[in-house]
Amino acid sequence: MRAMSGAALAAILVLTGCATSEPPEDNPLRVAGELGHPVIVDTARPAPSEPTDEVAIVGEGRRLVDGSYVLYTISSFDEMGKPLLKDNAQLRSGVINADFPYRESVIDATEGSRIILTRPQDNGVETIIIDLLHTQAFGTSEGAPKDISVTTGDDGGPILQSGVPVDSLSSYVLIRGEGVQIASGDAVYAQYQVYRAEDGEQIDSTWSEGPRLIDLSGVFPGLATAVTDARIGSRLLVLVPAAEARGTADLVIIVDLLARDDTQQPTGDKPAPNEPVTTEPPSPTDPTDPGDPDEALDDAS
Repeated sequence: MRAMSGAALAAILVLTGCATSEPPEDNPLRVAGELGHPVIVDTARPAPSEPTDEVAIVGEGRRLVDGSYVLYTISSFDEMGKPLLKDNAQLRSGVINADFPYRESVIDATEGSRIILTRPQDNGVETIIIDLLHTQAFGTSEGAPKDISVTTGDDGGPILQSGVPVDSLSSYVLIRGEGVQIASGDAVYAQYQVYRAEDGEQIDSTWSEGPRLIDLSGVFPGLATAVTDARIGSRLLVLVPAAEARGTADLVIIVDLLARDDTQQPTGDKPAPNEPVTTEPPSPTDPTDPGDPDEALDDAS
């Protein structure tokens, strides 16, 4: 998977669901806010003398193991609640392995969780907040139309079972999310499957690599129209005529809308018919990155 530059790592997501958390008593900060948007509401507690890792919110999503793809936001504060990163919360992504900088903290946790780390330093105490975002649709299941067969694979991904006639651009909600509404031109992290409508043959998928960043200003018109006004957390089944795709074939796209990135600048690139994205997510797995929150306290001093 290609990595973006360090400057592109800073991203603030607008996500669904309100989350409040109560850190352990030896944490100097009390944390509140929606998943992906932690805020400090109290700094009156004594600072700890030893490092601590605590799961403040237990999510109900996929359990993370070695080899899992992870999409998360990370925030860092000093003991007075002052942000130590230029942009809180930074969006990061990667695969959990021996090189993943927070492996021991997130392994065996579930998506939708908030993990709070405290790290005493020579010049104070750093609190790192890791919010584990969902990597597949999360919401209310509504099912496929009766004449279209969609099943779910072992990895949670949707599978189209046969070809589908496409008469016009159509969109169906398979899972209805409750997050923010997507606007035209947004950049959205998503998982997707792309099929040739005539015979149901899969021609592209993200499910083996993890979510990608879709720039709606750069995808073909049919997909952009279908996704606009949908809500984060949703899974959509989209029937796209060739004239509103790339002109070569009718397509069926099943897309999970996971998070909206409000800081990503549109690229305007035009995708190939089997590549309905223009940007891949950043890779955070280099712990020496200048923006790594583990180093932010020292940098700020």
